[in-house]
This record gives sequence, structure tokens and C-alpha cells, in this order.
Amino acid sequence: MSAQKCGSSTVRVDDAGRLIVRKGQRRTLAACKAGLPKVRVLIEPEPHTGEDDADGQIARIVDQHAENYHRAAITEADAANVHQQLLDLGLSAGQIARRTHTPVKRVRAIHAVTSSSMARAALGGVGGPPLRLDHAAVVAEFDDDREDSADAVEVLLEAAEHSPERFEHVAQRLRDDREERRLVAEHTQTLSGQGVRVLTDDEASDATELYRLRPTADSPQGTHLDAEEHTSCPGHAVHLAMRMDWSTNQKRIEAAPYCTEPDRHAPRYNRDTGSEPALELTDEQVEEAKEQKRVQRRRVITNNRKWESATTHRRQWLAEFIARKKPAADAAAFIALTLAGGSHDVRKAMESGSPTACALLGLPAPAGYYSSEPRPLVEAAKTATGARATQLSLAVLLGAYEDGTRRESWRSPTRETVAYFTALRDWRYPLSDVECLVLDPDADQTDDPDESGDQADDTADDTDDDVGDDTEEPR
Repeated sequence: MSAQKCGSSTVRVDDAGRLIVRKGQRRTLAACKAGLPKVRVLIEPEPHTGEDDADGQIARIVDQHAENYHRAAITEADAANVHQQLLDLGLSAGQIARRTHTPVKRVRAIHAVTSSSMARAALGGVGGPPLRLDHAAVVAEFDDDREDSADAVEVLLEAAEHSPERFEHVAQRLRDDREERRLVAEHTQTLSGQGVRVLTDDEASDATELYRLRPTADSPQGTHLDAEEHTSCPGHAVHLAMRMDWSTNQKRIEAAPYCTEPDRHAPRYNRDTGSEPALELTDEQVEEAKEQKRVQRRRVITNNRKWESATTHRRQWLAEFIARKKPAADAAAFIALTLAGGSHDVRKAMESGSPTACALLGLPAPAGYYSSEPRPLVEAAKTATGARATQLSLAVLLGAYEDGTRRESWRSPTRETVAYFTALRDWRYPLSDVECLVLDPDADQTDDPDESGDQADDTADDTDDDVGDDTEEPR
């Protein structure tokens, strides 16, 4: 009869002759708390008991982990401690995964957590509620020697406690902010060496984009002020912004040309004020109008940046969503409704071989519309049956809707975009604050890690030069 069945704990004898509980720790502690003078135990011989015997220690730790894990769920902190001991004894993540029947991804996350004091403390609930392992691993990612480390960890802990459903959005935003600061710093150094002034976000809010200007008042309306020709103007400057190229999944920096002395030129289009005389504004009213413009501009810059970060996480979620073996309950209805609608986005995606759908499915990119090579999605569909065929169809439409979104979709969504994000919400995708604006323009925005540190720019096709306007011509 086993020790557990007869109510005994299993112990081993250490080098000093002491009995060390291996199995039945909770039973032993309960007996001690009850004041029992003796506790029945079963002494189990251990082939390898030397402190220097790594194999014996590994076998003991793995055995104890299995005993506790299957009898009562151990905490994330306890699991992290077990895996770290095994890592310290020389096992690799793959070996630990096999010995403890734990996914390799989880083992690697634990390894990342144990390498960070902040992550370990957060996982154990020091100073607040215990973090989930995946959240703690992200904290470990930002717990480094960079200048923004402490602030980033604080933002992550706040998100984990108060809005865990948006945690990944916040984390992706922080990653993008870091990468953008790095890229902007590199390009700023290069441009400054060439004598080109680089504007900060606030400076760009006070300057004027070149596409809004024409060379002089004598130039015909609509005349484009060429950036190369403008380099001789004392007000010539650029504003740097990071862009994501989804065709290559590479981030790049764009330099948008500005003029800090727009009075040297003329508005690209004359404003038609009609027969009514223009109102004379006081200096205070003029400054107030300028400040309103700056506020609107900062909001656009911030939300455009947040949209791109949200897109990164959204596409990761979509890839997992369509990889599920069982489609969403209403997937067939969504497919039928979308196809019946016959949107431009869907037609365009199908004509191009659905490149975004291929990316979401992990398939090679299609060669192009006029290519005679087999289309990856078509080849995948040939062998798909049942649920998989539904998921492939869904991927085509979701990829088409993705291609139809733009950085300004949060403030000017199309009917198709609204339908798309409604479906995502119903499928339990955690909308970020800026994505919520697609469905509710008045939604509060609460998960922004740092609006003041954005280095970004706005793009939209608008040529109005109104004081409160905050859009740009596409480039």
C-alpha cells in the first residue's frame, strides 16, 4: 500500500541523518499544527542523495514538482522556483519541458522571469496582486539597464492590475516607443550632421507641413512646394516618424518636410470666406486657437502611433484566432454576409492573392496578380475540409478587412471597418482604447503609457488649411 493511501508522508534521509519530507508536505504540516506528537512516514531510499549529484537532485525536484502539480495547483512563483533550480542544475528549456511535461514556451517565460528581480517580485505578489506568468515575462523584458526601464515596468504593473485584457496592447506600445526612439535618434544624428533641423512633436505642432504651402502668393493655387527646393528656406525642417511596412514586417523612419517660417510662402489654396467680413480676433483668441490646434495635433499623433501598435497585436491575435481547429460559432454567417456585401477591400484582396491572409496563415506570400505560379492559399484550400476550409475563408476576409484599415481609421472609419471591429469585439478580441474609437468616437482613452513621448506624424488626404485641422497629405 502506498504511503498516500495509508495516510503517511514519504521522506528521505539527508547526509546529516535528518528526515526530509518529499511527498505529503501539507499532511505533515497539518499534523504538526494539530499538535500530534508523531507523524507516520515512509522512508524511501534515494539512489542519489549527494549534494553534488546533479542527476539525483534533478530526479528529486522533478518528482516533487509532479507530485504537487497534479495533487494541488502550485503557484506561478513556486513553478518558477522549480524550473530555475533545474536550469541551475544544467538542464535546457527543452529538457525541462520534457521532464516536467511543460510547454517549452512556458519554461522559457519562467527562465526570463527568474532573471529579473522585478518580475520575480511581481510574480510572487510582492507589492500587489500576483502577476500571470506571461505578464511577468513581459515585465522581465523591460527590466533592463535602459533609462526608461523603471517607468515602463510601472506602466506594465498598472495595466496588469487594472486592465489585464489590454496588457498586450500596452506592452506592444512600449516596445514600439523604444524602437522608435532608437531609430529617431540614429536618423537625427545623421540629419543633424547634414545641417537639417529635426523637429520634436511640439515643434512640429507649431510648424506647417510643406504640402499645405505653395512657394509664393504669386504661384497658382495648388502649386506644390517641392521639398528639395525648400531646403534653401531658413525655416526648412523635418519631423521623423516610424512607419510599419506590413509587406516586409519591417519598421522604417520617414522624414516629413516642414516649414517653421510659413509666412515666407503662401497657403496652397486660398480660403474662400464669401461675402462676410472676416472676424478680427484678439491676440488672446489667436493664441487660444493655436493651442487648440496643438492639442488636436498631439491627439492625432498619439492615436496614430497607438493604432499602429494595436495593429501589431491585432494581427498576432488574428493569426491565433484562425489557427484554431474550431471556427467561431457565427463564422459561416460572417463569411456569407461579407461576401454578399461585395466590398472593394475584399475584391482587391482576392485579386492580389490575399497576401495578408497568407501572412496570418503562415503561408508564403503570393507572387502577384499576373504570375502563373500557384497561389499558396489556393493550394491550401485544395486539401482543406470542414472546419479548416471555414477558417481559410475567414482568413481571406479578415485579411481583406485588415488591408482596408488605415492609421486614421480610428477617426474616420468606413462602414466595412465598423463591421469588422464589431465582429472582432464579439469574438472576444480585446479592443485597445484607440480601436474602441472605431465603434464609439466618444470612448474614453485610458491605456496610453505615455502620450508625451511619441515621435510620430499624421497621414491623411486633406488639403484644408484650417487652424484646427490636423491632417496631412498621404506620402
